[in-house]
Amino acid sequence: MATSDVTLILERIKTGDEQAQADLFNVAYDELRAAASALMKRERVDHTLQPSALINEAALRLIRQDELARMPDRAYFFGAMVRAMRCALVDHARGRLAQRRGAGGDVISLDRAIDVMQKEAGIDLVGLDDALQELSKRRERTGHIVELRFFGGLTLEEIAEQLSLSLATVNREWRYARAWLFEQMRTA
Repeated sequence: MATSDVTLILERIKTGDEQAQADLFNVAYDELRAAASALMKRERVDHTLQPSALINEAALRLIRQDELARMPDRAYFFGAMVRAMRCALVDHARGRLAQRRGAGGDVISLDRAIDVMQKEAGIDLVGLDDALQELSKRRERTGHIVELRFFGGLTLEEIAEQLSLSLATVNREWRYARAWLFEQMRTA
């Protein structure tokens, strides 16, 4: 999909074009489905959400908050969708923990969490989300890089392109984030 397609559709949304919202998700669906599928592959095997449901939940969150009309471009849209999918997964995990009457999962490093999610099922998404929120308060760009890498499944090169940053900057921010989150999750 051309970068300009999403940006042009976002401009149509700002002008009140009622069809534009449906067009946006139709144009972006394949890429969103790939991101959601990558996220769901990292979840536990018995997870009840499906990739399409995750996309729908994320889209509803953005629509309810009237976020689409404030999005300047494609990068912002995909970043917002990744954050909304992350929030949906975390909310789902919180609900599951509440059903288990507060039983928590193991706290592990970000590197280990990535390995676990790629090879196995289940991690403490609630703990990771709490640590990521704190990181984002301190260093917003670094938090966004972690979201795109961990929850969006993007490579460092894709993140650099998406955020219009150099690969060296993204690498540096990623190294910092891993070290900071490791320390936070270790001491939690």
